[in-house]
Amino acid sequence: MTPQQIEAEFRKRLFPRIFPVHAALPALRENGGSVVLLTTDAGRFATPGESVLGAVGASIIMMTKALAKEFSRYKIRVNSIALALTSGTPTWDRLFAGESFQRDLFTKVVERFPFGRAPSADEAAAVAVFLASDAAAQVTGQTISVNGGLSFGGW
Repeated sequence: MTPQQIEAEFRKRLFPRIFPVHAALPALRENGGSVVLLTTDAGRFATPGESVLGAVGASIIMMTKALAKEFSRYKIRVNSIALALTSGTPTWDRLFAGESFQRDLFTKVVERFPFGRAPSADEAAAVAVFLASDAAAQVTGQTISVNGGLSFGGW
């Protein structure tokens, strides 16, 4: 990757998570609430070919913890969800459209999911709903992987 591509990845993947939280902070400070950020399991587990993606993901995971500590005084919880390959998304559709090296590669990735399939967007959304709900009132500063066990290891 060129330096410009690396910078563009940070702009594309990190800033869209920081700026909405910054914009919502006045209302959250007044009313309390919950923030749920999305990140990638590449931020938790070293994956060849995903060093920049992993660096951005790790940044979001650390930001989750730091913001949870900072915002706790306002009764704002902050958590994140680390995703792997997720079905039912535009990325999934793009990766599996037509014949390509990426399609072959990610077909092999899907075969490695312990449950025999990738998690769906709906399954990831259910975790986000839980984290935003009162049922998770004592959960903050956490990153939950929704990856069907793919990055658990030992399979």
